[in-house]
Amino acid sequence: MDERKENLTREEVEKMQAQGTDVSELWQYVEANEEKELQFEAIQRARFMVKEGEHHKLLPNVTDLTKIQPHLNAMRAETNQFLVDTIGKKPRLFGKGSRQKKLDRAELLLTSVVQCHPDFWTKIDRKEMAKRDPEDQITPAFVVLLYSHNPLFSTDIEKATLVLKTISANLNDLRDMDELPKDAPKSVRKLYKKLNDPSSIFQIVLDDDILQFIGIEQSADDLQLIATTILMTSASFKLMPQAYLPSDGILPFIQTKDLGPKDSLTRGADYIPGKYYQA
Repeated sequence: MDERKENLTREEVEKMQAQGTDVSELWQYVEANEEKELQFEAIQRARFMVKEGEHHKLLPNVTDLTKIQPHLNAMRAETNQFLVDTIGKKPRLFGKGSRQKKLDRAELLLTSVVQCHPDFWTKIDRKEMAKRDPEDQITPAFVVLLYSHNPLFSTDIEKATLVLKTISANLNDLRDMDELPKDAPKSVRKLYKKLNDPSSIFQIVLDDDILQFIGIEQSADDLQLIATTILMTSASFKLMPQAYLPSDGILPFIQTKDLGPKDSLTRGADYIPGKYYQA
């Protein structure tokens, strides 16, 4: 399908038909485009809603985070395959102490995708992508994630998911504002600028000014939220369900060391392979 047909709308084809053009072969593209649009809208709703609705059946990459819990309960066992797949095999000689520290500290860390390249929400033909010119490649690329330092978020998946989705939605609304009020706090202005700059790399603590501005009543001390950019590579996507982002935008990690507000997420956490939570 060429680019023109990929973007055909029902109104355009009806107009062509009214002008006497034979459009019999074009309706299939219109229907495909409309189905794609419905799926995109379903993904958008799934990213920011906790309760599933009719749109759920349209989602291309459904996950079930409750499947992770049994593996977390058994995670301390050295022979646990979940542990091996997530933080690696036990070393034969050197590094045993370091790995044990990781094991002792290990806990679930949920993150929510705030924004990313649109193609990351759909399955990509990696072999076909590799043939593209370098400027047309979409990986590696930065993704904005939201997560919390609050340890309670690692024990209550439903609550963590609700908070992360709600605030991710509000951050999207912040980014899409035409302009900020003149009296917007400095931290809000900084985050707004970063979210609207595709090339920006940042890690920002969501303080009380930001939370209040986006309509969140809970305090920053309680939520302990961080918005950060991480680099997604082809190797990153291989670890995800079906090798692309889950439709609800929630990416689970195993956190293996304490992370301060300035510590890189990927230096203290490892992706949980998608096979452990794919629906």
